[in-house]
Amino acid sequence: MIDALQREWREEAGINVTPNGLLDAFEWEREHDRILYLIFMVNADHAAITLSDEHDAFGWFSPDTLKNMAVSPSLGRVIRTLAELPINQKDQSTCA
Repeated sequence: MIDALQREWREEAGINVTPNGLLDAFEWEREHDRILYLIFMVNADHAAITLSDEHDAFGWFSPDTLKNMAVSPSLGRVIRTLAELPINQKDQSTCA
């Protein structure tokens, strides 16, 4: 699972990450399927994002900004958890 996490970050955003642990897990049930989300805390080797062709934009958001975004209840729970974590003063943002 850790190999898949690291591979996806490299492929999707062009950065290498080191996981620090599982922050949350939740399911989203749709009409014909179910998706399991595993939310990991990670350290990145740098913050320069290089998006794959699958994406057209990304953003860095402060925890306070994330708390005010319209998201699903499950993702909102993750954002509230992130907002309560002590964050290194050098890097006070989260990619979404």
